[in-house]
Amino acid sequence: MHPRITSSILPVLILTLFLVSTTGAELCVVIDSIKGTAEVQRAGRQQWQKAEKKMKLYNNDIIHVLANGYASLGWPDGSQTFVHQNSQMLINLTAETPPRDKIFSHATVFFGAVFFLVKKIAPRGLFDDSDMRIYTPTAVMSIRGTAFGVMVDKTTGSTTIKVVSGTVQVRNILKTVSLFLGPAYQTTVSMNNDPLPPSAVLKTDLDSLKVWMPGSIITDEMEKQVAQARKNQLTLTGKLADKCIITLLTNNSDYHGPWPVAKLMTKALASRLSKTKPNLSFMVKDSLEYDPFEMARKDSARFVIVGSIEVFDITQHAEISARADAYREYANAVVQLRLRLLDAASGKQLAEETSTGEVANKNALENSWQKVNKLKFDLADQKFAESILGIALNQALEQATQKIVKYF
Repeated sequence: MHPRITSSILPVLILTLFLVSTTGAELCVVIDSIKGTAEVQRAGRQQWQKAEKKMKLYNNDIIHVLANGYASLGWPDGSQTFVHQNSQMLINLTAETPPRDKIFSHATVFFGAVFFLVKKIAPRGLFDDSDMRIYTPTAVMSIRGTAFGVMVDKTTGSTTIKVVSGTVQVRNILKTVSLFLGPAYQTTVSMNNDPLPPSAVLKTDLDSLKVWMPGSIITDEMEKQVAQARKNQLTLTGKLADKCIITLLTNNSDYHGPWPVAKLMTKALASRLSKTKPNLSFMVKDSLEYDPFEMARKDSARFVIVGSIEVFDITQHAEISARADAYREYANAVVQLRLRLLDAASGKQLAEETSTGEVANKNALENSWQKVNKLKFDLADQKFAESILGIALNQALEQATQKIVKYF
């Protein structure tokens, strides 16, 4: 038998991709075609079975393509994965319970070479946990509507990423420094190092991909790249104005109350930034677009801010002294934002900042959700601004503004 790496001896690697929910559909990845020899290890089992065309792969199944083998896989959203010989990959598919009712797909490349052709999907956020991410022992890749190859060294875990079209965000799995990789560029990530500076994907690299996967895929994606390059001419000629687009924040918090917090907090952030940086024009986008750089080019904007609301909550607490002679109840409000500043001219991320506002108040009843939710969400309104949530929100916005403006 061939030596293998199984999920039990690797870190738990999770990536998510938001898909349009198909009620009642079976969650599986289908082997569309197969050549040579490949095998599948079902979730929770030790033995391997021969892989066959039309075989369905379920949550936590592993596919291993042996020497001189090849397999293509079809995902629920129409995306395709092409697995080269001597490669192993973990499949995960899970369904989120209502009210969101979403399907999440997952993949981890343990070793070998895999090419991903990811379809465009209705975006829930831009660089948050709804994006597709590919994990390897050394790297994390965030993808949206992209064609790219991943090559993982079996011994060292060193990962090389070659982008044919679209944009891939790459970072070391243990670090936070990110690199945006566009077509046709490549980078390598090793265990203790950030991604290497991008280098060009050569014709010989593309030809090597065509050897083990349909050549038409590469040709079609390269044509898309050329078309995109024409659209990017505005950036290449440097005609970008000093203005910043702020995309609609993604609400990752547990708040599902009456306020449309994503829209309201996006506007509040834009207002705060405008006052702090009056020489820069800020535009709010109420809809989310696929590629933030493309969004900026369409509006001739130099900068883009994408982000999420991570925490937006009021919690009730009670404390009693060690001698049980004193008891108090209090409320605690926390607001946390995660923001990323992108430069459309260079195609790079300039900053990633997390800002938190937190306030505690002993008057638990007056600062409960039942009371605060009845207020108008408006920092210009004195009652809301002086509420425990309003103060925490002000703190988070001020902190975020001071962190972001220094990069302009």
